[in-house]
Amino acid sequence: MASYNQATFVGNLTRDPEARNLASGSMVVNFTIAVNGYKEGDVSFIPVVAWEKTAEICAKSLRKASRVLVAGEIKQDNWETEDGQKRSKLFLNARTVQFLDPKGEVSEVDSFGSPVDDDDTLDVSDLPF
Repeated sequence: MASYNQATFVGNLTRDPEARNLASGSMVVNFTIAVNGYKEGDVSFIPVVAWEKTAEICAKSLRKASRVLVAGEIKQDNWETEDGQKRSKLFLNARTVQFLDPKGEVSEVDSFGSPVDDDDTLDVSDLPF
Protein backbone atom coordinates (compact mmCIF):
# COMPACT_ATOMS: atom_id res chain seq x y z
CA MET A 1 0.00 0.00 0.00
CA ALA A 2 1.37 3.43 -0.93
CA SER A 3 1.71 6.17 1.63
CA TYR A 4 0.85 9.84 1.14
CA ASN A 5 2.29 12.87 2.92
CA GLN A 6 0.01 15.91 2.66
CA ALA A 7 -0.92 18.38 5.39
CA THR A 8 -2.96 21.59 5.41
CA PHE A 9 -3.06 24.15 8.21
CA VAL A 10 -4.80 27.49 8.73
CA GLY A 11 -3.21 29.80 11.26
CA ASN A 12 -1.56 33.11 12.04
CA LEU A 13 2.13 33.94 11.78
CA THR A 14 3.77 34.21 15.19
CA ARG A 15 6.46 36.61 13.89
CA ASP A 16 7.64 38.17 10.62
CA PRO A 17 9.01 35.66 8.08
CA GLU A 18 12.79 35.18 7.99
CA ALA A 19 14.13 35.11 4.43
CA ARG A 20 17.61 34.26 3.22
CA ASN A 21 19.32 33.58 -0.07
CA LEU A 22 21.20 30.32 -0.50
CA ALA A 23 24.57 30.00 -2.26
CA SER A 24 22.66 28.61 -5.26
CA GLY A 25 20.76 31.89 -5.55
CA SER A 26 17.45 30.38 -4.40
CA MET A 27 15.49 32.06 -1.64
CA VAL A 28 14.11 30.25 1.38
CA VAL A 29 11.74 31.71 3.96
CA ASN A 30 10.93 30.35 7.41
CA PHE A 31 7.94 31.26 9.54
CA THR A 32 5.82 29.68 12.24
CA ILE A 33 2.04 29.64 12.36
CA ALA A 34 -0.13 29.23 15.44
CA VAL A 35 -2.99 26.81 14.81
CA ASN A 36 -5.93 26.44 17.19
CA GLY A 37 -7.04 22.98 18.30
CA TYR A 38 -10.55 21.82 19.15
CA LYS A 39 -10.32 22.82 22.81
CA GLU A 40 -9.99 26.43 23.92
CA GLY A 41 -6.36 27.26 24.63
CA ASP A 42 -5.10 24.27 22.64
CA VAL A 43 -2.60 25.86 20.24
CA SER A 44 0.03 24.16 18.08
CA PHE A 45 2.98 26.00 16.59
CA ILE A 46 3.84 24.75 13.10
CA PRO A 47 7.22 25.68 11.55
CA VAL A 48 6.88 26.34 7.80
CA VAL A 49 9.54 26.49 5.07
CA ALA A 50 8.81 27.93 1.60
CA TRP A 51 11.17 28.04 -1.36
CA GLU A 52 12.04 30.18 -4.40
CA LYS A 53 9.17 32.31 -5.82
CA THR A 54 6.79 31.31 -3.04
CA ALA A 55 9.45 32.36 -0.52
CA GLU A 56 9.92 35.72 -2.26
CA ILE A 57 6.21 36.47 -2.27
CA CYS A 58 5.77 35.34 1.36
CA ALA A 59 8.73 37.49 2.47
CA LYS A 60 7.21 40.57 0.78
CA SER A 61 3.56 39.99 1.71
CA LEU A 62 3.40 38.33 5.13
CA ARG A 63 3.92 39.86 8.56
CA LYS A 64 3.38 38.84 12.15
CA ALA A 65 -0.32 37.94 12.70
CA SER A 66 -0.99 37.40 8.95
CA ARG A 67 -3.61 34.68 8.50
CA VAL A 68 -2.64 31.96 6.02
CA LEU A 69 -3.64 28.56 4.74
CA VAL A 70 -0.52 26.49 4.05
CA ALA A 71 -0.49 23.12 2.29
CA GLY A 72 2.48 20.85 1.76
CA GLU A 73 4.25 17.85 3.18
CA ILE A 74 5.65 17.17 6.62
CA LYS A 75 9.44 16.84 6.58
CA GLN A 76 11.93 15.92 9.29
CA ASP A 77 15.28 17.63 9.74
CA ASN A 78 17.89 15.56 11.62
CA TRP A 79 21.23 16.76 12.99
CA GLU A 80 23.79 16.11 15.67
CA THR A 81 24.87 18.70 18.23
CA GLU A 82 28.50 19.51 18.96
CA ASP A 83 28.35 17.27 22.03
CA GLY A 84 27.05 14.33 19.97
CA GLN A 85 23.35 14.43 20.85
CA LYS A 86 20.96 13.61 18.02
CA ARG A 87 18.19 16.14 17.37
CA SER A 88 15.28 16.30 14.98
CA LYS A 89 12.56 18.77 14.07
CA LEU A 90 9.35 18.39 12.06
CA PHE A 91 8.27 21.19 9.74
CA LEU A 92 5.81 21.82 6.92
CA ASN A 93 7.47 22.11 3.51
CA ALA A 94 5.01 24.51 1.84
CA ARG A 95 3.73 23.74 -1.65
CA THR A 96 0.99 26.38 -1.61
CA VAL A 97 0.33 29.37 0.60
CA GLN A 98 -2.98 31.22 0.62
CA PHE A 99 -3.02 34.69 2.14
CA LEU A 100 -6.26 35.16 4.08
CA ASP A 101 -6.71 38.84 4.80
CA PRO A 102 -9.26 40.23 7.30
CA LYS A 103 -11.66 41.22 4.53
CA GLY A 104 -12.05 37.58 3.52
CA GLU A 105 -10.22 37.96 0.22
CA VAL A 106 -7.99 35.05 -0.67
CA SER A 107 -4.88 35.03 -2.81
CA GLU A 108 -2.75 31.97 -3.30
CA VAL A 109 0.63 31.13 -4.78
CA ASP A 110 1.91 27.67 -5.59
CA SER A 111 5.44 26.36 -5.16
CA PHE A 112 6.42 28.08 -8.43
CA GLY A 113 5.16 31.48 -7.22
CA SER A 114 2.33 31.44 -9.74
CA PRO A 115 -1.14 32.67 -8.78
CA VAL A 116 -3.60 29.81 -8.42
CA ASP A 117 -6.99 30.23 -10.04
CA ASP A 118 -8.75 26.91 -9.73
CA ASP A 119 -12.41 26.20 -9.11
CA ASP A 120 -11.35 23.24 -6.94
CA THR A 121 -9.57 25.40 -4.34
CA LEU A 122 -10.81 25.22 -0.78
CA ASP A 123 -13.57 27.66 0.14
CA VAL A 124 -12.34 29.07 3.45
CA SER A 125 -15.91 29.92 4.49
CA ASP A 126 -16.49 26.15 4.87
CA LEU A 127 -13.75 25.81 7.51
CA PRO A 128 -14.95 25.32 11.11
CA PHE A 129 -12.67 28.06 12.48
